[in-house]
Amino acid sequence: MRGIKICMLLFFILLFKIRGQYLPVYSNYLQNPIIINPAEAGSVGAMSVALTSRIQWAGVSNSPQSHMLSMHSPVSRFFATGAIVGFDKFGPLNTTQFLFPFSYSCKIKKIKLSGGIQAGLVNLNNADNVVLIQEADPSFNNMIQQNILNAGGGLNVSNERFFAGFSVPAFFSWQKSKGIEVNFSEKQWFLYGGWKFNFSKYEFSPSLYLKNTTFYGSGFDINLMINYNKLISAGVSYRNNDAIAGIVNFKFNKQLLLGYTYDYLLSNVRTISSGSHEIFIRYDFLYLLNDLNVKKFK
Repeated sequence: MRGIKICMLLFFILLFKIRGQYLPVYSNYLQNPIIINPAEAGSVGAMSVALTSRIQWAGVSNSPQSHMLSMHSPVSRFFATGAIVGFDKFGPLNTTQFLFPFSYSCKIKKIKLSGGIQAGLVNLNNADNVVLIQEADPSFNNMIQQNILNAGGGLNVSNERFFAGFSVPAFFSWQKSKGIEVNFSEKQWFLYGGWKFNFSKYEFSPSLYLKNTTFYGSGFDINLMINYNKLISAGVSYRNNDAIAGIVNFKFNKQLLLGYTYDYLLSNVRTISSGSHEIFIRYDFLYLLNDLNVKKFK
């Protein structure tokens, strides 16, 4: 049974060619939007550290795994910066990225406008875990281990009731066609937006996320999140022709947020996989007191 799963996975890989992907797929990105738009740096209003780990296609050997650690913080009234470290593994392909976002924001009345750029390094390595039955296999004559510089940018507009953003995560594209074909960030862009409205202690937030990537092509996510008393949020996300995700987030206090996402697969991969799992944790270095007055401590 395990051998059948491996063979079917290899079939899907060969069907779409083998590509190194610059940005992984996440479902709970709205809790940490800096991973899709550098203009979101500093959006929390304090230093924010987040870790996201995702297992794609659980139950399938060598299925994709993604792990991303991000940190960002305002450094002045208008400027913010941060760092993102990501690691992706798909079969023999390992991708490690280091990104450094920088944003500028200002307010026009109650509307916040932000623009951001990011630059960094992407390391691709697919030579470590390949064992060749035929040593002279021409398809693997050129094992790839490359460091690639990249840069991207984005825009964001928001207030207490709505948010919208547009980003191009990489301005450059790079392709290598010898042996294994690898594409980085060619014609990638993301457009997203949502609305927030309250009913008693509940906050409803529908949103839409449009994307165009080399590997996945064009697609969209439709999301609906419901937040109760600013402590617990739950929702559902539909990714066209791919998955329906259930999302739960729990806020322990003003600083600590923990989330879990389960993707029920709609594609043919569901015949060999039980779904995808994603865990998210974020800590914001906020003050415990809303009104910090030094006179109270004299």
